[in-house]
Amino acid sequence: MFRPAALTLWIPLGLAGATGAAYLSSGLLSGPNPGFHVPAAAADLGAVPVFHLKDSAGRAVSNRDFLGEPWAAAFIFTRCRTLCPMMAERMKALRKLAPRLRLVSLSVDPADSPEVLSRYRRDRGLDWTFLTGGPGNVADLSVRGFHLGARVPAGASAAILHSDKLVLVDAKGHIRGYFDGSDPASVAELARQAASLRK
Repeated sequence: MFRPAALTLWIPLGLAGATGAAYLSSGLLSGPNPGFHVPAAAADLGAVPVFHLKDSAGRAVSNRDFLGEPWAAAFIFTRCRTLCPMMAERMKALRKLAPRLRLVSLSVDPADSPEVLSRYRRDRGLDWTFLTGGPGNVADLSVRGFHLGARVPAGASAAILHSDKLVLVDAKGHIRGYFDGSDPASVAELARQAASLRK
């Protein structure tokens, strides 16, 4: 099973109202990042674990609902005013580059109810899947399941921390690569590798 070397850096990106917006860059490997240097068809970084969440319509969703086709995941929260809007733009770009690829945004903030996610999608014209869970559920999934940093401290004034990585998952639910959500070239590489998984 793939394990990251360390969570190496906290980079604050400013404040969003009473909530600090920040992210964790993950030291995914001590060597080359498999998202860039290993074809997705040859990389297997472990299976996404079982999860049970809700989508923006309040429907129950599990990891099994994503089997059968590749998908890309990003961790966000709706109160974020810095990193997350940029990641949404990258996801929009990915939608154009890989229109058949399923996109999923998972909120690490338990305050992001299905109703909040639905309004967020509608107001920003976003057409992919948004998921939320109870306290700690998605943050734990980010850390233990996707091997990405996340922290949701208690208290509305505390900074929520999450990764800016986009994660490519194959049709069998295995992680195939990590990509820089702040870099258009990396997003384009994700689209190319997703296409290779369909061949």
